[in-house]
Amino acid sequence: MSWSSAITLLGTASDKRTRSAFGVTFLSYQDCHSLWRGSDLAARIVEGPVDASLRNGYTIALQGSTDASSSIESDLEGLHTDSIFREALYASRAFGAGYVLLGVDDGVNLSRPLTSGRSGSPGVTFLTVLTPREMRAETWYSDPTAPSFGEVETWVLNSGSSPISIHESRILTFRGPVISRQHLLDNQGAGDSVFVRVYDTLRDFENAFSSAFALALEAGYGTLKIQGLAELIAQEEYGKLAEYVKSIDLQRSTIRTQILDSTEDFERNGVPTTGLPELLDTFAHRLAAACGMPKSLLFGDAPTGLNGSFDSSIAWYYDSLSDFQDRVIRPQLEKLISLVSGSEKKNWSLLFEPLWSLTDVEKANLHVTQANADSVYLSGGVLTADEVRKSRFGDVYSTDTTLLQDEAPEPVPVAPPIPVNGESPTSEPTVAIRERNNPSQ
Repeated sequence: MSWSSAITLLGTASDKRTRSAFGVTFLSYQDCHSLWRGSDLAARIVEGPVDASLRNGYTIALQGSTDASSSIESDLEGLHTDSIFREALYASRAFGAGYVLLGVDDGVNLSRPLTSGRSGSPGVTFLTVLTPREMRAETWYSDPTAPSFGEVETWVLNSGSSPISIHESRILTFRGPVISRQHLLDNQGAGDSVFVRVYDTLRDFENAFSSAFALALEAGYGTLKIQGLAELIAQEEYGKLAEYVKSIDLQRSTIRTQILDSTEDFERNGVPTTGLPELLDTFAHRLAAACGMPKSLLFGDAPTGLNGSFDSSIAWYYDSLSDFQDRVIRPQLEKLISLVSGSEKKNWSLLFEPLWSLTDVEKANLHVTQANADSVYLSGGVLTADEVRKSRFGDVYSTDTTLLQDEAPEPVPVAPPIPVNGESPTSEPTVAIRERNNPSQ
């Protein structure tokens, strides 16, 4: 239902808007591969968010043991985890899915679920990245009462002439956007490439930019008026005509002077480009919105204007990347850490380093502001000097304040009361207690 008008034909069958229909752009694996490989903007769209999410790394905090957490991080480094995850996440954005095969020697066929291993901990010996061209769903979890309902149970690895069945517990799966179980089924367990949603907008921008370049080539052109041109063409004097035009162009290039017959005329015309930069900038903003990236990062621009030192869209972008870390990277990384460490998640925690870093000037301003607030709290008796010192200058500078609890005084031992009947609380005679405390009596 919509507004319509019989006079303007708005909303009727004659309205041009009603002739538009929406359709999803379907891209093949090779289409996505070519885009990622050949387009600089497409490469930024695929790689930019992944690189930013992994740039500052992460730490593993193991309860009660710093050496153990260092050992886990060393094991992950030995597996080249960062580069493996980067490659798999690239594939998930470019092709709709990226898979990491866990090299685990648990003595069980790959089609069976991952076990605890022969020595209590499976032990991961290698990680291998696979793409949707190499993997396809084989069986699915079909129990609607199970939390894994609709997910892939086993995959098939197309390895030469003998496909290999692999249980999903042996795979770390990174997917592109998935909107329904049917969508996942149609895509053989993969999601959509990031190019599905941005392809038309990317194409429009590239075409607009190419058209601007073609227009720049035609920014100045000449018009030569020759008397009797029609007769020359009718007499098929093409050779003479071409030589004459060539000589005029040669004169203009060498002596900057044109020698023409009094009946001939040469004009230079310019192509107006007013508004072209603004038009291209509009296309760029639209593409950045489609990609979910700040324009300054997508195109490598430095922020300009009154707020040139800070682009607020970048702060928003880093917030979205933090969500990407928690939704996409964290589950798979925690699964790998559990296998490498041989311990449950409750014994350790995974912390991603902050994506946003303050400049030296911003840090100094923050310290001054916090110092002024602490001064007010100290003078008012709200905080103590120890609380400020330990809260601000612990392992790292922090604006979070921790209140120190007053230590309870140690209890003073009190002698048990002597019952009236002369017996102690332990039913021993009072005389016996005195003799035990003072043998001389």
